[in-house]
Amino acid sequence: MNHATITTTDALHAARRTMEEGAAEQYDDIAESFAAANNEETAAIFRDLAEWERGNRGTAPDGPVLAGFNWYAIDPGDPDALHYLMRPYHALKLAMANERRAKAFFEGIAAGDAGADVQALARDLAAREQDHLDQLRAWRDRLPAPEEGWDDDLDPPRFDME
Repeated sequence: MNHATITTTDALHAARRTMEEGAAEQYDDIAESFAAANNEETAAIFRDLAEWERGNRGTAPDGPVLAGFNWYAIDPGDPDALHYLMRPYHALKLAMANERRAKAFFEGIAAGDAGADVQALARDLAAREQDHLDQLRAWRDRLPAPEEGWDDDLDPPRFDME
């Protein structure tokens, strides 16, 4: 969906709800995958991120999501975005990338030719995304950076079982 299709504050709020709900659902699904891979520490971070997104959603006015608009916190078509041995630090870096994209999305609407009320709301939402980004950065900075070789797997999965 491009910015030009969002011309009302209701549509902008619906886009915001779609973004936050989509991110929360995706983080929940990713958490389940990490739990299944016995990486509970990273699974817990993704669960926390899902709840955090739901908390962000709680501040938006109630209403529908935006039809025809999908938002992925992490590109589902990128096979290298996730690694089953990744650390919580990596999970927060991915969440930060999502917040940067959301901020850019709202900034694009604010810079567009929508009405003044839509542009003002988009600027406010972009500022909120910057706040979210700052919160995630602070959270990430409290965690240890991944050690060298974090992705070395001494017991890799085997898919050639017969």
